[in-house]
Amino acid sequence: MNAKMNLLALALLGLAGYAGSAVAGCPSSPVPPWSSAAQLSGGVVAISAGGLDSSACKMDASLGGSFASLAAVVDNTPTAEPRYRFQFLINPDAAGTFGNTDAVQIFSANAAAAANGRTPILQLALTPGASGAKRITMIASCDGGSGFRCVAQTADLPAGVSRMEVDLQIGAAGSVNYWLNAAQGTTEPPATGSVTVTGGNNSWNGGVDSGVMGLGAPTPSFKNTHAGQIISFDTFDSRRSTYIGW
Repeated sequence: MNAKMNLLALALLGLAGYAGSAVAGCPSSPVPPWSSAAQLSGGVVAISAGGLDSSACKMDASLGGSFASLAAVVDNTPTAEPRYRFQFLINPDAAGTFGNTDAVQIFSANAAAAANGRTPILQLALTPGASGAKRITMIASCDGGSGFRCVAQTADLPAGVSRMEVDLQIGAAGSVNYWLNAAQGTTEPPATGSVTVTGGNNSWNGGVDSGVMGLGAPTPSFKNTHAGQIISFDTFDSRRSTYIGW
């Protein structure tokens, strides 16, 4: 299989004409390059000027004050992938400080059908860190976790833009490794951390069939406190096996 699956950056020069540094140079919609966009119950996905990686454009997502609110884009490029690597940039500063019960999903790698009550093979969420900071919590399908879920958290995110890369391997000896703000370079460094896939096996979903990036599944306090606040994303890249880096 080819190493690269899809590059879905919103702001790379020459990609579907997405060039320029002003609003007029940005697309009006993320579709294409994304397969579709979901905006439900007050959720909004918008493309704005000033990318997160010295690029022209970024994607802004915000939710309405509803549990059903969703503001996300979907990539249907994967096809039952047994290994799925992805990377994106995120800047959640405009969402303010997080309280102890604030949380919102920011990414999901999904199977084509549910197994053991789970369609997501891996979910990433913004969750509370120390003193109002934010972390990324990862929830991975596994045999040994509570509700077939195994969980790990990153350290607190620094202010501004963070780069998150994940290597999800699916099988009888499945694994989830991640790199948070790894140093620039094309050679794969040691992982920042991992999700312990208790019991090893995460193969029962059958592989990744879609990737969803944006905001969804808010907690009650997030929908009440952070409705309308923007979290920005940029430079999504997915591959089958090779380290992405920057």
